Amino acid sequence: MDWLNKLMGDLVGYSAPKDYANLYISNNQDSSKVSNYVRDLDMRTALATVNYDYEGVHYTREYFDSYPDNVMAVRLSADQKGKISFDTNLQSLIGGRTHKSTVDGDTITMRDALGGNGLNIEAQLKVINEGGNLSSNANGSNPSITVSDADAVTLIFACGTDYKMELPNFRGEDPHDAVTARINAAAKKGYEALKEDHVADHSALFSRMELGFNEEVPTIPTDELIKKYRNMVDNNGGEVPTESEQRALEVICYQFGRYLTIAGSRGTLPSNLVGLWTVGNSAWTGDYHFNVNVQMNYWPVYATNLSECGTTFVDYMDKLREPGRLTAERVHGIEGAVKNHTGFTVHTENNPFGMTAPTNAQEYGWNPTGAAWAIQNLWWHYEFTQDEAYLKNTIYPIMKEAALFWDSYLWTSEYQKINDENSPYNGQNRLVVAPSFSEEQGPTAVGTTYDQSLVWELYNECIKAGKIVGEDEALLKSWEEKMQKLDPIEINDTNGIKE
Repeated sequence: MDWLNKLMGDLVGYSAPKDYANLYISNNQDSSKVSNYVRDLDMRTALATVNYDYEGVHYTREYFDSYPDNVMAVRLSADQKGKISFDTNLQSLIGGRTHKSTVDGDTITMRDALGGNGLNIEAQLKVINEGGNLSSNANGSNPSITVSDADAVTLIFACGTDYKMELPNFRGEDPHDAVTARINAAAKKGYEALKEDHVADHSALFSRMELGFNEEVPTIPTDELIKKYRNMVDNNGGEVPTESEQRALEVICYQFGRYLTIAGSRGTLPSNLVGLWTVGNSAWTGDYHFNVNVQMNYWPVYATNLSECGTTFVDYMDKLREPGRLTAERVHGIEGAVKNHTGFTVHTENNPFGMTAPTNAQEYGWNPTGAAWAIQNLWWHYEFTQDEAYLKNTIYPIMKEAALFWDSYLWTSEYQKINDENSPYNGQNRLVVAPSFSEEQGPTAVGTTYDQSLVWELYNECIKAGKIVGEDEALLKSWEEKMQKLDPIEINDTNGIKE
């Protein structure tokens, strides 16, 4: 296996996503005196709220993260004037020698840089009080702002980095000016306008699809509903849900997936394996696993009428072409891949800094069909949207280059024969992926069903796309021939499909 040791990369400099900051809101209220405490999330509006009573006053906190204005807004109010008093500050979870935090009037600014790659980060928190008093406290590296006796307060938080998905250094402009502009624009716009635009933006997507089983809205907290559902699944003798409660939780889970997709896949990067909402360290470094996980994230997107969220993944695949060409040329020997764009691929572990080579253990790190599988999601984008201009200008060029990789990579087996009586190539030597490895199953072989099927499907989709856009007639014919020679499904002596 010396050949494998020379091909597999390492994960030096391959860092996981990190939590950046905690935003603290601290008051002197005695928690033992709080009553009627309710915390909820309305998935239709993407508004999170907290309501409670304290010493005869009803308090409300409202939170949302706005896609149109790219800020997080928090609103603290009460049903009596002059009852809002608290301290607020930002705490860096990165710290180190580069950390710097300052306060200027109503705004706290925090700067840091990652120790591994030097990525610059900035966050700003603006505090806007209605009535009462506001003062700032320059407490060394952890300054704060104090609000006293206000009628209501709006907090506006914005964050940014100098990340830009472009080789070779993945760096763009310093985040300060952009973060400052967003904070100031949001403050000028005002809370109610921010909220109105946020709700309109989110609900326009979320409201496209309804799912129901004539269930009633549960009157118990969601955590209790989940506990009852688990009692039913585990059959442990605990209280179980009614049929209506059971169906209601299933609808909630289904719609929560759509909610998270809207929240997490309309920006620079698509949703990842784990990590975007993780508190603390992410499993598997919170990367993009191209052996099923990133594809699986996007399987429901189109069927649930959220095609706009799919364009984020299309854009990401487009950006992976350049580093994927390096992998095609340096790992797989595809001549001209970098200069002439004759193929690209992505193996299992991938991150926002262009990691496309095979890494770590062969069992899951070797996966040359990663890009071929991910291309299915791009093709589905066209199938659901029927946007021929987008197919021609954006999707098909990515598909084509992924297919060109296999034009150079496939081998003709010396011993495997095509076993298809309906094929003009029946009995001839089979085209194979070699070396081939069924992901997380193994062993190393020639032409596993996993690889053969994915390459066959990629050619199939590319042929359909090429005919629609009216390009590459000769190339399409060659792909049709290769599809038949791949003969992806092999049957064993007991009429089962070979792995």
